[in-house]
Amino acid sequence: MGVRFNAAELLLPSAVVTLDSQILLSFALLILLALQPDASQAVAFAGALIVTAIASGRFWFAASLAVVAALSFVRPDTLAPVPEVEGIIALATPLQAAIAVLALAGTVVAPLLFRSYSLTIYLALCALAPLFGAFPVPLVGMGVSPILGAWLGFGALMSSIRASAPR
Repeated sequence: MGVRFNAAELLLPSAVVTLDSQILLSFALLILLALQPDASQAVAFAGALIVTAIASGRFWFAASLAVVAALSFVRPDTLAPVPEVEGIIALATPLQAAIAVLALAGTVVAPLLFRSYSLTIYLALCALAPLFGAFPVPLVGMGVSPILGAWLGFGALMSSIRASAPR
């Protein structure tokens, strides 16, 4: 059986933190994501990059990112939804669902404590995606990739803060 990872959910949170000034690499990665059947990751990554692009005055780049993200919905997802992944909140008891949603919300807003708007947007769009389609619920759905990915993203954020701190 082995261990399976969702590469996008595992690597994108740290990519959001580290690729903010790498326009061509970010755009190439977004195109690769758009070619995959999981539009939620393309939209979340594009959303994070759009925040950075707008903040730096690169409106043309933000517009091109939005176009590629929209095109990610052209390719249909052939995988059937799995209740333990996409519908986990509906399977939980009301108390479990409330705790899961609060934990997810806490994770989404945590990067704001460090003024990381791009990581916040990425996590928020991932968390909201299941409301709009058969997309995995991060952190509480089955699978370790979003959990490890969030920690890698927070690690990259802390590393960048530490590197930019005066010595």
